[in-house]
Amino acid sequence: MTRKSTATKTTATKSSTQTTTRKSTAARTKLPAVAVVETPVVVETVVVETVVVETLAVVEAPVVVEAPAARVVSRDEFELMVRREAYQRAERRAFRNGTAFEDWIRAEAVVRDLLIADGALLA
Repeated sequence: MTRKSTATKTTATKSSTQTTTRKSTAARTKLPAVAVVETPVVVETVVVETVVVETLAVVEAPVVVEAPAARVVSRDEFELMVRREAYQRAERRAFRNGTAFEDWIRAEAVVRDLLIADGALLA
């Protein structure tokens, strides 16, 4: 005896469940009635999408700036700068109420602070 069967698949478009129905037909054979077996099959569709993003980092070489050479101030140049500052101090006070020595001491401090702030070196 030979048994023939056909399979019919019904796929639901909006759900993820497919139902398979198997029907045994006895059209040409002398088999008993048709038997219907329904087996629910769950099908999951997983979409894996791989996105590769490449970023190029632009790295610039560091700019090397050489510091200017420190200015070297000679003793004579320092004394000239102090003389000018002391005279300007005396002139501002109208050459009254003070001494040349006080003007000189204060002028040396001011000139030394200015040179240090500029990064100059005393020789």
